[in-house]
Amino acid sequence: MPERTVVCNTSPLLYLYQVGQLGLLQSLYGQVVTPQAVQDAGSFQPGSLLILDDGLGRKIARLSHLSYTGALGVLVKSKQAGFIPRVSPVIEALRQTTMHLSPELISLVLKEAGE
Repeated sequence: MPERTVVCNTSPLLYLYQVGQLGLLQSLYGQVVTPQAVQDAGSFQPGSLLILDDGLGRKIARLSHLSYTGALGVLVKSKQAGFIPRVSPVIEALRQTTMHLSPELISLVLKEAGE
């Protein structure tokens, strides 16, 4: 588990919960912080990891030189760590939620996961 603060906003929590995979966050990262201060990501130490899916939040994180990933990145890392055997069934479940997943993004994630 990382020695840095892991901060998560609502959308990855919602999507992972909807497909029964919310526990992956604790398995991968131990403690995940979801404080009001997520709105002001600059208040965290430089080594923090943000978990967010929305485009604007990712753009702000990139411009602020903050490390970030999203729900799909959590799935890939979970497979690499041996917490789930395959990413594709979870992606199929996510497609049944309100999460927008383009065919190109799915292909990229499955390739990264080695599927």
